[in-house]
Amino acid sequence: MNSICARSETGRIKAFDSLRGLAALGVVLWHYGAHFQAHPLAGVFTPFYRAGYLLVDFFFVLSGYVITRAYWTDSRRHRLGANVRSRIARLYPLHFFTLLIVAILQWLLTSHGDAPFIYTFNNGYHFLLNLAMINGIGFQEGYSFNGPAWSISTEFVVNIAFLAFIASTLLLRGVYLLSSLAICILLFVSSHSIVNGDRVLGYLDAQLVRCMLGFGTGIMLQLAHRRGWLAYSRLPSWAWDFLVLAVITALIIFMNTRRPHASVVSYLAVIALSALVLATVFKSKNIKKFLELRPLVFLGEISYSIYLVHFPLQLLFVVICSYCEITLIYNDLPIMALYFLLLISLSHLTYKYIEQPGQILLNRRRQARLKSAAAP
Repeated sequence: MNSICARSETGRIKAFDSLRGLAALGVVLWHYGAHFQAHPLAGVFTPFYRAGYLLVDFFFVLSGYVITRAYWTDSRRHRLGANVRSRIARLYPLHFFTLLIVAILQWLLTSHGDAPFIYTFNNGYHFLLNLAMINGIGFQEGYSFNGPAWSISTEFVVNIAFLAFIASTLLLRGVYLLSSLAICILLFVSSHSIVNGDRVLGYLDAQLVRCMLGFGTGIMLQLAHRRGWLAYSRLPSWAWDFLVLAVITALIIFMNTRRPHASVVSYLAVIALSALVLATVFKSKNIKKFLELRPLVFLGEISYSIYLVHFPLQLLFVVICSYCEITLIYNDLPIMALYFLLLISLSHLTYKYIEQPGQILLNRRRQARLKSAAAP
């Protein structure tokens, strides 16, 4: 393909959906261990208990790939307003719903005399940040309300920047890139260190930069695929299957060596390994076919709900235990099994009754406004 811009590519890549679902469960395992201080089946899940949080970087890379594939096309890239509204319709309904649920549950917990569960910045200021989906880009004092939603915030902001970029003319895109480079150089020379706490180059939120790096890697991977750089290979399909397993094994081994506070190198390594997973899965045959099994694809379909529902469910467990004055042993396998069974069930319900209807409703309202504006 001679042009970066392309016609719309139809159809989902089901194997990628499945990977998203599995990665979401990996993040849930990390929070299960960290928030409940429990590690059932540690012999199996230790890499996720140690560093499941790093799988958020896989989400960023996959998001960059998928959104570039969907939006950077001849027919869609210039429709900035419609594209932004489409992203809001996709992300906001469930984000808003879980924000309200967590606010209510934390209020119930604290009004009963207990301390807030895990995330303590649950005041009016942080509620407004969450309401505007800017709770993870540098304005926050710390994690608040539905804490894992910080990554949804950074991704939303990066999405908007990307959509504005592809809607611009070639000249403006060049200006944006040069301006960004100049700003980075100025920030670098004015800073004493590249990363200092939660700031990069002294000013930028570290988590936002983390998202930008992962998302940008996904963009480059999709453009490489679009230009045919991943299409030509003399390797047989079984070799690609072997490479997929090797890269995933390397990722799990790497996570097993990490600790709760990763270094910059850790994030960069996981971003690179995530890109390799996507590239090799795309070329594989048997692994790709396995990932297209309906149960795994189902996990991918509800992965956004899994990600945003898992902390509210943890909080619900804590509230019930507080009010009923009972103690749950989260290291017990039946309790863990109950938690994950409820998580999958609730995620399916929120996907079916919150995510999808909310997206349809917001898109219909947008279409109705467009028709009204076009009417004589």
